[in-house]
Amino acid sequence: MTIQFAMQRPRSFQARMLGSFAALACALVLTACSSDFAPYSELDRLRILAVQSDPATPMPGETAVLSALVFAPAGESPSYHWSWCPVTAQASQNYTCPLDQVAANQVFSTSVDPSSGGVVPSLDLGTIANASLANPFPVAALSVLCAAGLEAQGFSHALDCEGGYPIMVTVDVSTASSSLRAGFVVRLPSESPPTINQNPQLAGLSLAGIELDDQSATIVVSPSQTIDLRAQIPAGASELRAIPAAEGPPGQRLERLTASWFADRGRIDADRTVFIDGVSPLDQTSSNRWTAPDAQHWPADSRVQFMLALRDDRGGVGWLVRHVLLERAP
Repeated sequence: MTIQFAMQRPRSFQARMLGSFAALACALVLTACSSDFAPYSELDRLRILAVQSDPATPMPGETAVLSALVFAPAGESPSYHWSWCPVTAQASQNYTCPLDQVAANQVFSTSVDPSSGGVVPSLDLGTIANASLANPFPVAALSVLCAAGLEAQGFSHALDCEGGYPIMVTVDVSTASSSLRAGFVVRLPSESPPTINQNPQLAGLSLAGIELDDQSATIVVSPSQTIDLRAQIPAGASELRAIPAAEGPPGQRLERLTASWFADRGRIDADRTVFIDGVSPLDQTSSNRWTAPDAQHWPADSRVQFMLALRDDRGGVGWLVRHVLLERAP
């Protein structure tokens, strides 16, 4: 995350909202936000770009599939290690869970579904690319925890249950030369009727007006030429949600969306674009530009990989990955 100190004129409401929301999206999702001078959208090293729970709000007894959007340089194969924590962990502590398995069983023994024998599922979720996480907590049990707070012998933990009871999912991604960790909050239903969030979906991605599919599309472009890069974001990607207490009186508004754009070659104009109802329209969120590599940096294999992650402001995320074969214009 970049913090800027500068004397400047007061910004408009729109500028303040856009800047704050983009910064918040980086801060809340991953430890992998870049701190050097390389553009956030530039893929030149191992990166964890997004983490997803599907469904975004797993119901009691339901199993969520956990996956990560990862970029690894050519020739490097990433390995994964997943874990979860029944309380939130801090980025400043490298997302280390404050409870081990024994302590988790002791603290939550009366809160898990009786069919599980009063034992919290293993905090270690394994080393496959897509892990599975079962929600062992009845809504009523989490409702009690949210109302009373979490207090046990030798352990206390503050709870922010707005939107659901928060647990932490952690993924470690490693290659032969690098390793990264990302932490991701998943909210479990803690009220009746439960508040359900759906992951926002992307319908497509186009470059210079050409729709990109799962196969490599061929784009004719000159070195350093700038062309349109556009996402297809359905109107339904932004759901109605309760207005957070910190924002004002009770009511509903549309979710705010952040699109994060990435490419391993060339340059993307806007690292992030955002949708804020009444401030920044969805059409604007969908639009970007990409500049092809110059002649000196033209890729030897003529290939470019694009990645696009779309997040809502309740922890939902979806993404697309597309490959393009460049044909150098005469």
